Amino acid sequence: GWGTVAWWRIGGSAVTWSRIAWCRIGWGTVAWWGIGRSAVAWSRIAWWRVRRSAVAWCRIGRSAVTWSRITWWGVGRSAVAWCRIRWGTVTWGRIAWWGIRWSAVAWGRIAWWRV
Repeated sequence: GWGTVAWWRIGGSAVTWSRIAWCRIGWGTVAWWGIGRSAVAWSRIAWWRVRRSAVAWCRIGRSAVTWSRITWWGVGRSAVAWCRIRWGTVTWGRIAWWGIRWSAVAWGRIAWWRV
């Protein structure tokens, strides 16, 4: 599970990611705050090393439009491509995870581990 740390507690912008220790909620030994806060930092971590699909995040680029090239957990969530959303903006509401329709403020209302 995602643990007890909810996303709304760290905000929606990239700079706030440093406030959460991902390794504490099952992401493995690689902690996000240890690789930086900017978008460029995403390319420095290989997700497949922390129990993710064979497709590494660092191989899909550094911008938001490249998110659509990766499938989460190898189950292919291409139907809700990440390229349709932008980090740190209200456009997150345009993506429906697991059939759940997200509103512009949905991130502040639901914790990931409950999804």
